[in-house]
Amino acid sequence: MDPASLAIMLHNLVPLLGMLAVCGVPIGIVWVVNSHNLRMRELDLEERAMLPRTAETRLAALEQRLRAIEGALDVAQPSSLEQRAGLLEGPASSAPALPGGARLKQR
Repeated sequence: MDPASLAIMLHNLVPLLGMLAVCGVPIGIVWVVNSHNLRMRELDLEERAMLPRTAETRLAALEQRLRAIEGALDVAQPSSLEQRAGLLEGPASSAPALPGGARLKQR
């Protein structure tokens, strides 16, 4: 394709792409807002259906959601609760520990 015909074709595409952007962006914004509101309503209904739960069942539900997220992201999942708790611990430091497990903040 020679440069002259390419310039003519691009010159004719500019108004079409402009109209698509002007009409498409508001539709996209409305779609994102509505889908977000729908998902929030679904989560509210799910929470209300499981309202009278104990701390153990709530923790189990959170663990199930975490496993689903980790599975979707292909993250290596710890096999036991002790391994998962080990992930929450910070690195070992040379700072002296206070009685009762409290630590001093270092600047």
